[in-house]
Amino acid sequence: MKQFKNFLIYRMPQYLSELSSTNQFIISCKESRIEHPRSFYGCFYIGPFNSGQSLTVGNALRRTLLSELKGLAITKVLIEGAAHEYSNLPGIKDSVLDILLNLKEIVLKSNSSMKKPKIGYLQARGPGVVRAGDLKFPNSIQCVDPSQYIATICEDGILNMKFEINQGINYVLHTSQKTSTLQTPSKNITKQQHKNVLLIDAVFMPINKVNYVIESHKQYENQTANNIVILEIWTNGSIHPRKALYDAFKNLIRLFSQLEKVKIFNSVFLNSIFKSNNMYNKIIKNFHYNSNYEYNSNTIRIKKKIHTKTCAKAQEPSYNIPPAGNMKRPLLSNLFDKSNKKVKIINKLKQLESIDIGCLNISLRPYTCLKRANINTVYDLLKFSREELLQFKNFGKRSLEEVENSLQEIGVNLKNQ
Repeated sequence: MKQFKNFLIYRMPQYLSELSSTNQFIISCKESRIEHPRSFYGCFYIGPFNSGQSLTVGNALRRTLLSELKGLAITKVLIEGAAHEYSNLPGIKDSVLDILLNLKEIVLKSNSSMKKPKIGYLQARGPGVVRAGDLKFPNSIQCVDPSQYIATICEDGILNMKFEINQGINYVLHTSQKTSTLQTPSKNITKQQHKNVLLIDAVFMPINKVNYVIESHKQYENQTANNIVILEIWTNGSIHPRKALYDAFKNLIRLFSQLEKVKIFNSVFLNSIFKSNNMYNKIIKNFHYNSNYEYNSNTIRIKKKIHTKTCAKAQEPSYNIPPAGNMKRPLLSNLFDKSNKKVKIINKLKQLESIDIGCLNISLRPYTCLKRANINTVYDLLKFSREELLQFKNFGKRSLEEVENSLQEIGVNLKNQ
């Protein structure tokens, strides 16, 4: 976030030449206004970027703003006298369905994150108009627009309800649930009506609309970075556009920081090799990633040793199977053995004929040397010993170490001399 620390309130283009030479980014607020209590607008300059980077950043920010930011919404309601959403309440002009739709539109905000659902109440007696300001919320939750309409109560009409507030992202369709926090005792709602909890589709999205335009400045064509992303954000009033943009940056940084730790399985573990998806899933669960990743190090670690019975030696001299007691990695035969444990290892190792050496975790130099020697599969590679591989042109001890480590990851070794 250090690259985004400068917030300027002036025109962006005048700084473009200087920033392009220093490889720094800025965010400049071009315009901001409150169009309505439930509509905040903000326009920002972001850049400068290269031509390809501007499109990537603009699209990523737009999708993150629309679908990844957290918001509050009323998700469940318990209305006294309402058996279902198509009911009509005596003394209430609006139907229960209309009341639910009005509650769905209420915009809420909170300065702290919610780990558990919160409960709110309404006790109203007519005649009069019930608005969002009449709802009783917990101390940590506020209503953005107290004038939002809920229902109209006639004379002698009563509207009592209890509702649940949740925090989430995006748009969530309601699903029937057997239990709810609304089923706790309440003075004004009888126990017989606890089962009549009405669910509401939750609109958690605090962003109503996002638009971006990429602007290229021809006067700075000699600069590498001459593109600016002009980002427009409309919020529902629960969050400031600048805060929403800051949260979007944090979400993207968190996402890509996780991708930095990802380790790639060799293609030998791909699902296509396994005839059973269940077997593939079991194998994946036995592996975890090392956070201190180095490209030349073994990236796959096994949570627990897989004990196998000692099998008869293979008749073909090209295979060298290490003793099961000294193994740190499972034999490839164990990975492929799905149902019949009595299948001989030699039959399973024949599947190595279909595994290209490109699946091994080796660099370009040993890969090229092996291909030049017409070694195309792991099956072909196991026919050579360490001494024979060292005789290949440009194939040194470092290349040999990479090959041996990669073969150990799949549980096989080179043959002995």
